[in-house]
Amino acid sequence: AVLILLCVFLVEAQYAVPQDLGYGIPNPYQYSYSSPAIGGSSSHQESGDGTGRVTGSYSVVDEDGRSRTVEYVADELDSEPTLSQTNLEPATKLLLM
Repeated sequence: AVLILLCVFLVEAQYAVPQDLGYGIPNPYQYSYSSPAIGGSSSHQESGDGTGRVTGSYSVVDEDGRSRTVEYVADELDSEPTLSQTNLEPATKLLLM
């Protein structure tokens, strides 16, 4: 009898209905941080407009002053990251020309 009862509970547990987490409609938000690191720094900022569209960027600055920034836009259909660099080494500048 105990074995049958245990089997019933196991079968019931497998077919449990997932809970609605109640996230609902997204709210607009905005956040950012900046963190100094040994030999450079990093930062990140992001905002959402409440419709599912998110824009943001994150950056890294090396100890020699070179910076790299990735900017992005994402929504339910697509995401579009772009990379920009400043204070590039001379050899890198020549390659990009």
